[in-house]
Amino acid sequence: MPRSESRRLDDARSDWMCLRREACYKCGASRAESCASLASDGSELVSSGMPCNTLVLRNLDALTTEESVAAFAEQMVSAKPKNACILRDPLTRSSKCCALIEFDSVTDSMQLVQMTREMDIVELDGKAINIDYAKHTYKTIMGDSAAAAAAAAAVAAAAAAGASSSTIVAPPQPSTTISTTDSSSAAAVAACVAAASAASAAA
Repeated sequence: MPRSESRRLDDARSDWMCLRREACYKCGASRAESCASLASDGSELVSSGMPCNTLVLRNLDALTTEESVAAFAEQMVSAKPKNACILRDPLTRSSKCCALIEFDSVTDSMQLVQMTREMDIVELDGKAINIDYAKHTYKTIMGDSAAAAAAAAAVAAAAAAGASSSTIVAPPQPSTTISTTDSSSAAAVAACVAAASAASAAA
């Protein structure tokens, strides 16, 4: 089934109602891998309570963007976040309904967490969300995500290279053209040899 922007992430599970396929015919992702990525709720990114400058937002709407996350954080603490990123599946690029917010200081992140914990419900784009400290900093988490995306791209490139390995490419043929400079040099050398021979015969 094709996925459109209007469909929610929960509805994306219906893509795997097909009983004949165990892997996506477009991207090659396995059924188990895709279902596992959809089931992840971002809890593995949450810290045990140690404050840091990076926060994890969970249970977001599937259509929530980085701009709305940054605007929400700035409205809450009157401090513009340094970075805001929606976590996405590396293969399908669909939202995992989680986001990361990085502030310039731990004080700003602590202020946001304290304010949200005093509220009964924290909503963003019409959905009640959870806000917690991240287990690692923004750069560490995004570095791991970039490495995973690079690995997926390398696998795709290797597969494409394997598909085109049957094509035979003729090696370049050596050129038989003699340059003007080389011809002139050969003529000069021949003239010098002939002159030397004539001088020897005269002597």
